[in-house]
Amino acid sequence: MDDEKQLADVLVDYLTKLGYQAVAAYGGHEALSKFEQGNFQLIITDLKMPDMDGMKLLEAAKSLDKRVVVVVITGHGTIESAVEAIKKGAYD
Repeated sequence: MDDEKQLADVLVDYLTKLGYQAVAAYGGHEALSKFEQGNFQLIITDLKMPDMDGMKLLEAAKSLDKRVVVVVITGHGTIESAVEAIKKGAYD
């Protein structure tokens, strides 16, 4: 899930070519809605997004399904945000 449509679409295409079923969402609220309606084992999310940041999406998804693997990607990372994401259950 990424607010940058092109990056999200490239990730979906790549994962699909590897044989996975993948869908894109272009914002946190859209991603959470799709997650609630589907059966997902993995979420790849950007940390910084305008409508819901990746940390809030991580928390919401984990509250719905503790088994979901969440990978947080960012071009704006800090040690603090990495530690926070891992403490909240992001994949290490």
